[in-house]
Amino acid sequence: MSSLTPQTENVLLAQVAGSTSDFEYQLPASPKYFVGRRIAVDRLRGFLTAETGSIVVLNAQSGWGKSSLALKMQDLVRRVSGVGIVLDTRTADQPRYVVEVLRKTGTEAHAAGILELPSNASWASLDSAVATLIEAKWLETDRPLLIFFDQFENVFSNAELTRTFRDLALSCREIDGPLIVGFAWKTDLVGWTENHPYKLRDDIRSAGSVVVIDTFGPSEVTVLLKRLADQALTRLLPDLRSRLRVYSQGLPWLLKNLQTMYSKN
Repeated sequence: MSSLTPQTENVLLAQVAGSTSDFEYQLPASPKYFVGRRIAVDRLRGFLTAETGSIVVLNAQSGWGKSSLALKMQDLVRRVSGVGIVLDTRTADQPRYVVEVLRKTGTEAHAAGILELPSNASWASLDSAVATLIEAKWLETDRPLLIFFDQFENVFSNAELTRTFRDLALSCREIDGPLIVGFAWKTDLVGWTENHPYKLRDDIRSAGSVVVIDTFGPSEVTVLLKRLADQALTRLLPDLRSRLRVYSQGLPWLLKNLQTMYSKN
């Protein structure tokens, strides 16, 4: 699911990788195989024209397409010549992680001609990294930057780390340029304890716009069933189509899993 990039001070940034086919259910759908979600995509597209730093939060249950939607937003950013990164935050284990993400994004944006970093640019701390981006000269304001933190529920086990991300969410709105910071986490976690940083989580959510993802609708299921028939070079019988609709319950991962099982038989 991820490509790994070693960084300084033992910080590992893992970028989320998408699928290479329609029914590779183990991975999120890459933009090429993305299906539907028109309303959610339209909302995300609206962030591309923001003139200042903004926050977006994707909430949904496991397997409902958060990672796929994050990759779709990265694709939207790249289509307008912006710089976007979608990170698997399961490798985030220290506050320095957040600073390294900002450093990577800032230096890549500088190299791409989107912004010009100040002569006193510093990535020594979160405060100095944010100050660097605040002081940067934005040369191409129609080319947004995207930082998306996926699998973010894993961060909640570390209150100090969650606080650092919260501080980023609150401070990035001070950046006078099109920087989008996204978070995606599961809403069906179990076994949370009293030590879970609810307040910090809610601060992040309150700082931005929440996009709630639902299950696939009938039209989206129809698209995938057609792709299955095209791949199998056969016509799906009405009974099979009906059973796939019912058994999948509109869940993207389950529908793709069932279709993979069918294609192997």
